[in-house]
Amino acid sequence: MATTVALLLLTTVAMATEAPDLSLSLRRPLIVKAGRDALLTCVVHNLANHTLLWRRDLPEADTAAGGGGEALGVLTVGDYRVIDDPRVMVLHDDASVIRFCFLFSCHWTMLQACFWNFMAPEFCTSPVVGFVWSLSINSPGPSFLARNMKSDHVAGGDVFVLAIMNTTVEDSGMYICEVNTSPVSRSYHKLTVVTTDADITNVDEPVTSTAAPTTHDYSNCCRSKNVSESCLGLCSLTGLSQGGQVGDADCDSEFQNIVECMADGRNHLPCCQEQGVPPMCSGFCVGQYTPQTDSIRQHFSCATFSQIMVNCVAQGLDTLPAAPSALQVVVRSLGELQVSWTAGDSSAPAPDLFTVNVTRLRRFDGAQLGLDDNDTALEEGPQPGAQVQLFNVTASRMFLMVDALQPLTMYEVSVSAHNAYGSSLTSQRVRAVTWRSETSNAVRQPPPGSRLLPSHLRLYDVTDTCVPHASRCLRQLCDPRVASDTVVTDVIICAPWADKTFACMADGHDHSACCRARGLPQICVELCAGNVTKIDFRYFRCLGFMGSYASCLMQGYGVVPSAPREPRVALMDSGFAVVRWNPPEQLADTVQSYTLRVRPLRGATYITHTDVHAPYLLEDLQPATEYEFFVEAVNPRGPGVQSSRVIFQTLAEVEREEEAEQSTYSLSSCCLRAEMSPACMPLCHYDARMSTMRGLAHICAPEYHKLMRCSAGGRDHTPCCRRRGVPSACLPACRGQSSLEADCLPFVGNLWQCFEEGTGLLPPPVTALHASGVTNSSVVLIWEEEAQNVTGFQVRYGPVGTIRRSTLGMEELDQVLNVTKEFAVVGGLSQGQVYGFTVVSVNDHGTSLPTSVITVNVTAQDDVMQKAMTSHPHSLSVTDLSATELTISWAPPLISHPTDRIRYKISYRGPNATDFTNVTTAALSHRLQELQPNSQYIVFITALSGTGESRPSETLQLWTRPAYPAYVELPTIHPTDMVKEGGSMTVLCIAMASPEPTVALYINGRHVHEERTRHLVTSIRNVSRDMTQVTCYADNGYGTPMQSTRHIVISRRPIVTSRPEFTAPEGSSVTLRCRVDASPEPQMVFWRQPAAKREVVIDGGNFEVITQRGRKEGEYTMELKIREVAEENFGQFFCHAENVFGLHDQTR
Repeated sequence: MATTVALLLLTTVAMATEAPDLSLSLRRPLIVKAGRDALLTCVVHNLANHTLLWRRDLPEADTAAGGGGEALGVLTVGDYRVIDDPRVMVLHDDASVIRFCFLFSCHWTMLQACFWNFMAPEFCTSPVVGFVWSLSINSPGPSFLARNMKSDHVAGGDVFVLAIMNTTVEDSGMYICEVNTSPVSRSYHKLTVVTTDADITNVDEPVTSTAAPTTHDYSNCCRSKNVSESCLGLCSLTGLSQGGQVGDADCDSEFQNIVECMADGRNHLPCCQEQGVPPMCSGFCVGQYTPQTDSIRQHFSCATFSQIMVNCVAQGLDTLPAAPSALQVVVRSLGELQVSWTAGDSSAPAPDLFTVNVTRLRRFDGAQLGLDDNDTALEEGPQPGAQVQLFNVTASRMFLMVDALQPLTMYEVSVSAHNAYGSSLTSQRVRAVTWRSETSNAVRQPPPGSRLLPSHLRLYDVTDTCVPHASRCLRQLCDPRVASDTVVTDVIICAPWADKTFACMADGHDHSACCRARGLPQICVELCAGNVTKIDFRYFRCLGFMGSYASCLMQGYGVVPSAPREPRVALMDSGFAVVRWNPPEQLADTVQSYTLRVRPLRGATYITHTDVHAPYLLEDLQPATEYEFFVEAVNPRGPGVQSSRVIFQTLAEVEREEEAEQSTYSLSSCCLRAEMSPACMPLCHYDARMSTMRGLAHICAPEYHKLMRCSAGGRDHTPCCRRRGVPSACLPACRGQSSLEADCLPFVGNLWQCFEEGTGLLPPPVTALHASGVTNSSVVLIWEEEAQNVTGFQVRYGPVGTIRRSTLGMEELDQVLNVTKEFAVVGGLSQGQVYGFTVVSVNDHGTSLPTSVITVNVTAQDDVMQKAMTSHPHSLSVTDLSATELTISWAPPLISHPTDRIRYKISYRGPNATDFTNVTTAALSHRLQELQPNSQYIVFITALSGTGESRPSETLQLWTRPAYPAYVELPTIHPTDMVKEGGSMTVLCIAMASPEPTVALYINGRHVHEERTRHLVTSIRNVSRDMTQVTCYADNGYGTPMQSTRHIVISRRPIVTSRPEFTAPEGSSVTLRCRVDASPEPQMVFWRQPAAKREVVIDGGNFEVITQRGRKEGEYTMELKIREVAEENFGQFFCHAENVFGLHDQTR
């Protein structure tokens, strides 16, 4: 994925060859002593027919006072000076003089002669081949500094040096090298003229152009953000622009940290916007990265703007101040905040002032306001419900008191630094609530050194009274501080002492009222009175209320605070409430914190907030909902008396009206009307996913032209595509006039964003265009509009010759007539001339596309009613050709309505035919069959739609190939070395013929496979040993069919066959014979078994063993001749055969 990041954002090398490139310009700030000369170097590659100018970035006051070129700060245009200042001149190497001097190390006086007196080049010595020399006036003579780059960057007039002679302090400022591209390409060069040498730093140190900001290295920042070592190659401008040396590392998850470090706290967005970087890419200019998702809309490419963005960052690093840091906000009172901060990176240019942004939030949760992580994000203006105050503070003072604020209100504070060239990014944001001074929020702690509780909080020892009665139950039932830990076993064990323990705990007082107020069941209230005589299972339910029981005891002992006073809601909205209360009347000085419990009024349980103080913010509340809350004060002895319960209702949610007008255009409806296949309908949504497009590509690619036509919706999205960096080769797709080519897939997100935006803003196409009247010099056109967002119409027309008629496109219709009604009278036409007409709708955002075209012969006619129709198919071509078949393909009409159901009629005629044969199809290609060999055919295509039949496409005249009989090669068998029995083999039959032959495969004369092709591939499984003959057969109907046969041997284990029994009289001779089938040749022996074990029969004596091959491959014969049969020869003999694939025995 890291490579995806570099490819989508920063493919600078590939793009540099398409447009002028200023990345090699020397942008290091130049410091010159007054009275000396300054040389600012601009290097432009691939200038071509563009013009380069130098201008000075003047303050607004100077711009208003001037006029003409000087008012714009223009100094030079091309090789010419336009400012009336003889000290300024441009040095351009068009005459090769500067180039020659740059390629040789010259003495200063000689260099001056080279520049201004054009001294002969032989005065320059010490050639330095392969380098371009730059000039920096930091010493009495220039410092010659080499930059390693190819000399072709100099050749052809690529170096423009702005020379300012005899500089003064007033010459200080920003100088801009500018090329008139669209958008304009710029490089920025800062010049500072000082009065003393002491003001010049590092004058003796040569500063090479490789130290320019394009080499900005921020690897330390990347390491501090835990960027992996494999991705550190992207942590410099050079590495980022070239993709870095990251190999296969996945850097996508780390790219946000990388670009954040790259921005270095500077706001490069104004430069990016000025250079035409679209919003979807400009997050890069403020250190933000939006990872791509599976949505087609998010699959966009910023490669076109990568060099522009890098140049803007490089310029900003030289000119913009760093973001402030260490922002602190202290609440001083209900209406006052104290804001302080420190300056940013000291190595960055100094700020002139700081701007403090104090935003009053409507909600306490800023995320619900849609606030971004940075004020420099692409939000326009303050969010609804938020009030913004801006305060400018001089650079020397990093402190601000903000007063007259609303009490009990949350404010968000941020600070940014500014100078004459722009601003930093904002500091981190800090939020504060104006309710009271932060010093009064401190929790009260016991006095230092205090170890004992105040005497009025000390408990008398209840256990002293209980010891004689229940020594085993002292801890659980005689100490209210641990009463909440009581469990069932404690109650069962201590039941005999219950009357004594609960009486001791009550201390002779009735705490029933408190227990009832805390919601204890009636059976448990008896415990609070201390009059329990017997404990049984009914009291088990009281275990869940032991905490409240203990609290009531503590309240009765007088050691916990009384109830907090006056609980109330101080501020309320739909999603939050600020609640307040006053300290309790009793033991207020012992309160350490408060416990707040809140719940929706209807039946929900309480949500407990511990360790809180007044005022307190209740967040994440539901709008228009009733809530109840109460508060308890807590001291070292526990929670005190509960306050009264307060019921309040949050405000209703205010629905914000959507500012953007929603488009009524339905992409899916268009696809249905255009007869997109059901399998491809998931693509007919602007929020479709890239994974869906990839998964359906093999099915839906032939229908992409319908998808693109419907996605464009009959609107011309070309201006939007140019703004979003879609390359020129892909612009036809912005008009829905092409399928998605592979080179355009990286920009599919750019296209989809333009489509979705444009269908809501651009006017829809006109419909029902027709000509209702024709005279000898004019044509009357009438049409209908589809929507209300149309402000006018353009009639585009032009003469169409008989030759050009078949290639009619928008380029021929170069005359325009603007009208405001749904009709037009186009006059001034030439009689007898054929004209083409089309109409587009217009509004403030752009135009629609033409969806139909009329061609009219301008000759007076009566009762004319000629309908417009789609334009013709075009780009007709032959994709396959044989003796009897022809495959043609074409492109759909350039002019058609997105919902047109287009069919194509193919008309063709062969030799000796008077009429055309017609075939209709909905596809963009078709195969014509049963043609005559070696014959000429004429082919053209027309488009059929609801408006009628279009004019014909260009006409193809072609010859079919001559016919010749089939020739088939010997079958090719794989594997070639050994085909095993039971295994598989692949047979390839290759035939040559015209027309294409029918090829068949036969195994041992049995038909296996047949197909019309020149290459028949057949896979055969479970091969048997009898498959010894493989035949390829080919026939195309011309000449005699041909076949080729190959004999093969199937490798197999032995199989032995023989007669099962022989009878021979004693003393006679007998021959035992076996037949063996195997491949490769097996080892063959005879065995005999006279007793319990087998013996090998050895040739010799009374036995003669003979083995021999048969007539067929793989057939063998084994013979055992017994010359004189004796009694000891009676018994079983075995024929044994064995090879690498197995063995087999046969009894004789």
